[in-house]
Amino acid sequence: MSGTKDLYAILGVLPDAEPEVIRAVYLALAKKYHPDTSGSTEDEDKFKEINAAYEILSNPEQRREYDDTRPDENDDTGRYEPDIDDEDLSVDDYQDDWDFAVEYRPGLQDLLMRVAAISPTLSIVFQSTILSNKAFNDADKIADDLISVFMKRYFGSSNKTHRFAKKLLKSKEMRAARELNKAIRIFGSEINLEELTENIIVKYRLDRELYDEGVLWEEYYNDGPVFIEKCNNHYIYRIVGRKYIVANSSGNKVASSSVYTTLENARAYIDHFKS
Repeated sequence: MSGTKDLYAILGVLPDAEPEVIRAVYLALAKKYHPDTSGSTEDEDKFKEINAAYEILSNPEQRREYDDTRPDENDDTGRYEPDIDDEDLSVDDYQDDWDFAVEYRPGLQDLLMRVAAISPTLSIVFQSTILSNKAFNDADKIADDLISVFMKRYFGSSNKTHRFAKKLLKSKEMRAARELNKAIRIFGSEINLEELTENIIVKYRLDRELYDEGVLWEEYYNDGPVFIEKCNNHYIYRIVGRKYIVANSSGNKVASSSVYTTLENARAYIDHFKS
């Protein structure tokens, strides 16, 4: 298996991940893909793959041996394997402590959502890093650093590419994100990003309006909006604080709309456009 897939990519962690981070991500994935949980043959195969990867990466000697056989990638783009990403990843070992910490530091949950929008497995890394190091005062920086390293690792160094990749990830367009990663890995800086973006939008039938480079409103929401759905030519996004906003076809927040506390309220606002 190690000859065909990157073991780190199977677990969704970076090659320099600490042992406790690898364990935390493994526990979350094992919980989700355990045959007793899903009953799916496909998930059973994924569970076996996850266990095999963890068996090697959790053993210091075997991990060193594996690392010695991996290509020296230096700053090269790594292989992105998004199949493991899902919104319901969690680690039982962390949940009680995390919920307690959020009672006193409510902003932690918003940061967790922000990281999870990029990669749910990365959110486990975020929780592990904060709790194991008691780094509550540095939570904002840790979230920024994790996202930055993740984006550079899988989508190169171009900020423009990062903006496109973030929109794909937040919209859960994982096949398109994999394609972007593959293009960056193969062509590197030689790729024409405008042409690549256009090809991906067409190939995966993406809503062009959502990926317009001119859409800048989300910068005002701490890079945290997550696309939820399209309704009557409007777009609903979840933002920090588990709230929602409505955007128009140009990707800008509808001036007459508010910030909604529930998805139903956002839908109700859009309903009046149907008449």
